[in-house]
Amino acid sequence: MEAEPFQTELVHDEFLGKPCFKRAAGGFSLTHWIADKWGNQVRPHGHIDPHFVFVTGGHYVSTATAEPGRGRSQLVYNPPNTFHRDRFESRPASFFTISATAELIHEAGGVSFPRAPTQIGHSTAHTIVRKLMRECPQWQPDSALLIESLCFELISAIGSPLEVDHRNAPIWLKAVRDMLQDGYANEIRIKDISRMVGVHPIHVTRTFRAFYGCTPGDFLRVCRIQRAAELLTSTRLTLVEVALESGFADQSHLTRHFRHRYGVSPGKYRRLIAPHR
Repeated sequence: MEAEPFQTELVHDEFLGKPCFKRAAGGFSLTHWIADKWGNQVRPHGHIDPHFVFVTGGHYVSTATAEPGRGRSQLVYNPPNTFHRDRFESRPASFFTISATAELIHEAGGVSFPRAPTQIGHSTAHTIVRKLMRECPQWQPDSALLIESLCFELISAIGSPLEVDHRNAPIWLKAVRDMLQDGYANEIRIKDISRMVGVHPIHVTRTFRAFYGCTPGDFLRVCRIQRAAELLTSTRLTLVEVALESGFADQSHLTRHFRHRYGVSPGKYRRLIAPHR
């Protein structure tokens, strides 16, 4: 029997579905899709760029090899130039994708990636993807650094990078921390950090978490929240002014993250800590 020909070759961030939202940061494209083809409607096709597929609804059939011990959630990594007939068997179905450029993967700082489509089973990668899904719909000025950081962590999680020496922090790590602490009001990107210290973004994010327990994006957001707390107790600035002065997009952006960290709104925090201010 003659082999079934490939129907089409899909370009960067192109999948068989209708997008719910799209975001892009640092060479990564992130999209949540509603599948619009399933079963026999899906013909053999190819993907030019490397990407992750995280199933958020429906029964997904994949030829990717499975890691032992994977849970119910399905996360697939497809390397560049993957050709397959992966598909959903029925509707409704939805999925979240993270696409990178082939160049970005090629220059990924000594990380060795799977050469064939692979099911990613370990919990770290799944946790990172879920955090990306939460961040994307509520895009704010500081989301770009956080999303870049998480995407590079995801790449690191599926590859085999060089181990970090947890005993001795590299000299450049303090410079990264200082840049984030001093630049809480600015838009900072991973490429800026990487260029400043001459270290690949993957190694920056991996080393930063090893010593500080979070990504550079998480750390920058904490710096902004702490700056807002200082302004609330030491100035008479309005809540809108506090938000803008500490690097947040608006008052609601500040309130959401402030409440998550301190358990109270900025206004209540001011009344409790500095009632006469």
